Amino acid sequence: MIQEMIKKFEACYTSTMTVKVNEPQPGSPFVGTHWVVKYQDVPCRIGQKSLNVTTKDNVATTTYVTALYCSRDLIIPAGSRVIVTDPNGRTQQYDRTSEAFHAYLTHQEILLSREVEA
Repeated sequence: MIQEMIKKFEACYTSTMTVKVNEPQPGSPFVGTHWVVKYQDVPCRIGQKSLNVTTKDNVATTTYVTALYCSRDLIIPAGSRVIVTDPNGRTQQYDRTSEAFHAYLTHQEILLSREVEA
């Protein structure tokens, strides 16, 4: 029964995502990290949670908080970068992710954040 519910929920995934994680650079003589693709072209769905506009020194900053819905089988660490391609082919990069919320039987929910200065 759960598998049937998961299948129905995943049928609503209309976008795809690429997930990048920040990992230490192996074999490098320099101390540092780099972004590595962990998942690519994975089905998902996004929904807008909130929008906050602030102004400082005549510069408006808009902060978008978006919910990402995806398979419970994925392990997406907090702080990952997520690039989402919507059904219209538009791509948006989110630079910060929350920890996954796994309370649902059919999926997990991860909050994504991005800022835009106007």
